[in-house]
Amino acid sequence: MAMNTRLKNTIISKLEDAGAISACHRCGDSSYQLLEGFSKIHLEEDVTTDGMTMGKPSAICAHIACSKCGALTAHELGPLGMLPKE
Repeated sequence: MAMNTRLKNTIISKLEDAGAISACHRCGDSSYQLLEGFSKIHLEEDVTTDGMTMGKPSAICAHIACSKCGALTAHELGPLGMLPKE
């Protein structure tokens, strides 16, 4: 299912308001696209953990892709004010 236009525009607007408007960090191009959907990055307390443990902290991210080279940049939604306060 595609991300709705209102949500996409909100994410883009919040990134722009936060100053996330620089050119690509890899190739310098200024065109990008917001990828459809989100990812959850599980945060572990140390590097010796053999597997993911449910209930651990995580970061829910939207991703921007450079339209020229495809470099990805993750943006956590919490600092953008898009997650409920816990």
